[in-house]
Amino acid sequence: MRVEYTDSRKNPCMAVNVIDPAATTDYTANTQADGLGVNKTTEMTVTVISKDAKGMDMEIKNTGAAGWYVTLLKVRGDPAVLDDQAESVAEDEQSILTRGRITLSNLGGGDLMDDALDSQEFATYILQNAKDPHELVGVTVRNGSQLDLLQIMGRQPTDRIAVSIATQGINSTYCIGAVAHRINAESKEHHVTWTLEEPLDQGIWVLGGEGVGSRFSYETLVGV
Repeated sequence: MRVEYTDSRKNPCMAVNVIDPAATTDYTANTQADGLGVNKTTEMTVTVISKDAKGMDMEIKNTGAAGWYVTLLKVRGDPAVLDDQAESVAEDEQSILTRGRITLSNLGGGDLMDDALDSQEFATYILQNAKDPHELVGVTVRNGSQLDLLQIMGRQPTDRIAVSIATQGINSTYCIGAVAHRINAESKEHHVTWTLEEPLDQGIWVLGGEGVGSRFSYETLVGV
């Protein structure tokens, strides 16, 4: 069988100074899976076939007359990784002076990142999109035509739409953050109110849309 090396965070890694498994210290056997039965480690032999920087190939044999459970099996060595933690920080002095300091931590669920460059890029990305308030716009559409009804029924949260209202000075692209429908049973009028927010400043691919030669009904934007 082959075992792959992992570091203290259970992530795959390469290793150096790997030691061949020793009985009792690195492997044990027992008549019970929970290790509370009779110790059968003396009937268990572990032979190393080969080992490299990523793992070890070994052969396990039972020299006794009856079966037993392997209750411990490990390989010792030094992980070829740097475990010292380092922080990546991104700040905007003008935003701090204008709105005060807000500290965000444990981003991405609190998982550690193993690449300092990726970590710094992620911190810069979060700063770029979180340092300033995002504008919210409310737009209500009535089913005045079949095209309006198609928009009302077809749009959903996360869709990106362009809004141009000259009297309000609005001419930009927004993402739909929330949708509220209101239907009048007597007049059959159908209104939808979209709560719109500015999209994150990120790269996108454009899929479909009128004149693009695609099967998509609407222009679909995929963030990268």
